[in-house]
Amino acid sequence: MTQDPSTIEAAGFDFSAPAELYIGRGSPRRHGLRFKQFDTAGEAIRYAMERPRAIGEVATMECDDKRFGAAEIAGLYHDPAYPLSRLTAAAPIPAERPSIAVPSARTQKNDPTTPRYTGASRGEVVATAAPVQRRHRYKMGMRLLMTPGGMTVSRQASQCKVTFVLPFEGGQLLYRVRSDIEAFERVVTEADLSPIKNGG
Repeated sequence: MTQDPSTIEAAGFDFSAPAELYIGRGSPRRHGLRFKQFDTAGEAIRYAMERPRAIGEVATMECDDKRFGAAEIAGLYHDPAYPLSRLTAAAPIPAERPSIAVPSARTQKNDPTTPRYTGASRGEVVATAAPVQRRHRYKMGMRLLMTPGGMTVSRQASQCKVTFVLPFEGGQLLYRVRSDIEAFERVVTEADLSPIKNGG
């Protein structure tokens, strides 16, 4: 069981004590972890903090029969009592695996300034701008010409009616249409549609 990071400084941690480091994506009891032994805990902490890390990779340190998790190792590294030199670019190591969930653009489409998040690692959230809004050229109810093509179900050139304008979520502008020669609706891009000339 790991210590509360707030108690480490009060406990008078011994940076010169030998330490063992487990590196990987699980606990020390799981298989597949890399194990390294260090003469001092200071060296183990520096290695855990400054080494190149794969996404989701964390380190657990054991020293003086106590176990220290990712947040505690980071706390010791940034503690004023830490005896070794530090890399200025070193950042706290992630406490858990990163989340790969990306918020749906559907919930952000009305606010172009809302950041979208792609987790490079836990505690390191990269914000990117929401897609710039594009305006649909055609409106619901309009009659248009649909070009031949189709990815899953092939279609013939025909006149069609726009039954729904799909919200813009990045990429191409989409419409749901119903062809005069088909008994079902299909989704097409704006590039697949064109105005009917001469009222044809």
